[in-house]
Amino acid sequence: MVAASPEKAKEPSQVPSKNAQRVSRRKFSLPLLLLEVGIALASGGLSGTVVAAWSVSEQARIDDIRSEREGQREELRSAREARQENLRFVRDRSSSQVVERPFQEIDLTGQNLTGLKLSGADFSGAVLKDAKLGRSDLVGTNLREADLSGAELNSANMQGASLFQANLKDANLVSANLRGANLAWANLEGAILVLNDVRRVCYDDTTVWPARFTPPVTRCNFWPPPGNP
Repeated sequence: MVAASPEKAKEPSQVPSKNAQRVSRRKFSLPLLLLEVGIALASGGLSGTVVAAWSVSEQARIDDIRSEREGQREELRSAREARQENLRFVRDRSSSQVVERPFQEIDLTGQNLTGLKLSGADFSGAVLKDAKLGRSDLVGTNLREADLSGAELNSANMQGASLFQANLKDANLVSANLRGANLAWANLEGAILVLNDVRRVCYDDTTVWPARFTPPVTRCNFWPPPGNP
């Protein structure tokens, strides 16, 4: 009598089940995830009222995030439109004639003022960060405490300008005329100063110069004290 051969143990199937395939292919979205979590909570014994309240709370949080982002986008749009309006205001006063140019604390971040004639303008406290001012006429302008960081001032005529306590960090000042300008308390860290006319420029120990730049011999012995630039 031939003994029956023992049956081989069945190896577990290597083919994923249909349910596993569906899970692996599923693309989760936040609303779907919230729904599934809610179902899971309900199956755990929580009442439908609790699950509904949780879902409403999560949806309100999502709505708040969307509203906040939309508000931020609206603020950016408003700021951009305000700068463009400020630019038109400045351009309208660009001329060789002596006119009043009251630009105190104006925001011109990133705006193009290349070649404008703005001698004698009052830019005190203005924001000119990353603005383009190359070849512009800024003779005798008041740029006290102005933010000119990253600004393009190449070949600009800034003779006699007051840059007292101005921020000129990383500004491009190649070939800019700074003769007689007041740079007391100014920050020129990282600025590009090449081929500049710096005769009779005013500065003191608080002036921050770019690395490896040799300041002119003159200081502030011919200029009013820093408190009265």
